[in-house]
Amino acid sequence: MCQPILLNAFSVPVTAFIFYRLGQFHLGEWATAASLIAATSFVSNLGLRTIFVRDLAQQTEHEESLVAAQLGLRLLLSVAAGTIALCVCALVHYSPVITACVLVNFIGMVLSTIASVFMDVMQARQRFTDISRVNLAAGVLLTLASLLAVMRSTSPILLSFSYLLGPVISVAVFGALVSRSITIRPDWDRNRHRKLLHQIRSLAANLTLATLQERIEQLVVPRLVGVAEFGLFTGGSMPADRLGIVPDGLATVYYPIIARTHSNEPKNTTKPVEQLFTISLISAITVSTLITFLARPISILIFRHNANLYQPIIQLTIWALPLQSVALSVVYALQAAGQHAEAARRNAVSSITSIVISLLLIGKLHLVGACVSLLLKPLITASAVLPMFTRTFPGCWSRLPLTRIAISFGAMVLVLLLTDRLVHHGIWIDATVGAVAATGVLVLALVCTRLVTRELLSEL
Repeated sequence: MCQPILLNAFSVPVTAFIFYRLGQFHLGEWATAASLIAATSFVSNLGLRTIFVRDLAQQTEHEESLVAAQLGLRLLLSVAAGTIALCVCALVHYSPVITACVLVNFIGMVLSTIASVFMDVMQARQRFTDISRVNLAAGVLLTLASLLAVMRSTSPILLSFSYLLGPVISVAVFGALVSRSITIRPDWDRNRHRKLLHQIRSLAANLTLATLQERIEQLVVPRLVGVAEFGLFTGGSMPADRLGIVPDGLATVYYPIIARTHSNEPKNTTKPVEQLFTISLISAITVSTLITFLARPISILIFRHNANLYQPIIQLTIWALPLQSVALSVVYALQAAGQHAEAARRNAVSSITSIVISLLLIGKLHLVGACVSLLLKPLITASAVLPMFTRTFPGCWSRLPLTRIAISFGAMVLVLLLTDRLVHHGIWIDATVGAVAATGVLVLALVCTRLVTRELLSEL
């Protein structure tokens, strides 16, 4: 979990500077192209990674053959994904700048696909430290390249080219590590490809729905509302998007703990599940509360003249984090308890429901609808599997310390409100004093209410 957090800590300020330099319209062009590739990139995987890592771990003697088949098939799928993105550009008559950015990102997706095959081999070999180091180095260098690109020019195309550095480094380094033990070559055997695709047909269907659910705003807003307005939405929802690593990382950390406890001591499974819920909620609500309070200075710092437009989007979308923490905790806990099949079926229904609701909201309310849909998606996901969760972990809800959490954050909000009313020494001093004082009071409240204990910290 440390590697993505460190990388985000470094890249978020740079991303904010990129948004500042590009301005609303150029940001909209760049974000539209990036979102289109991100929305179609699932085609380059379709769930192949799951069975690939499993097969590599179980059939080490056939590693070279397995890599060849995956490399060939994923390359073909990545070309198909990029072609779909370019066809969408032509169909909706996107500008030449957006189309050029999509083409550059297409190249990046192909390189990332190759790197992902090599990374899966490293994962199967349990070379996690090497994976983290390479990803951190590639991410840092990519971030620096993007910083230099926007300092030189505000062209979205140049910025897109700078983002190629990350996958180039990943392909080169991971490829060199993997090639020490096997010969790297793609296998173009159609029969093998058909067998692999047949194996993942249910995974592919679920992944398609999940991707559409996750990316619906990025796909629809540029077309229905406009590229410049999409730049506004992208900038305002950036804190929520980037900080999503917090609940996701915590759920990833607790997944094996819950799975191991459920296997060895089924009666004690609720304890790690309660811990996951408590820590995720505390982390997400802390971040959301502080970002809501700091939205005004953040908007002024990054978005200059359009601060009044960005501020409400930041303050609204950031509250998707606590909702995501609940949804991820529920889904990961069920998967760890072996409820994959039924959870997948229910998630498919929730994805379709979410997509329909998002389309209606965006079509009717435009940017406001896009913001509201971000909040509703995790609620719909959690609601779909809630009966399963209650049945699998009976009594878990009643043992969650929701009252103590409410008291702790009530004290935090009270300090923020008092600071806003009593401290008037300029926006930056007010923001700093309020954030520091509120965080201090929150920590004290968490300790006094025994939400944070020495036992919990030692387990973490």
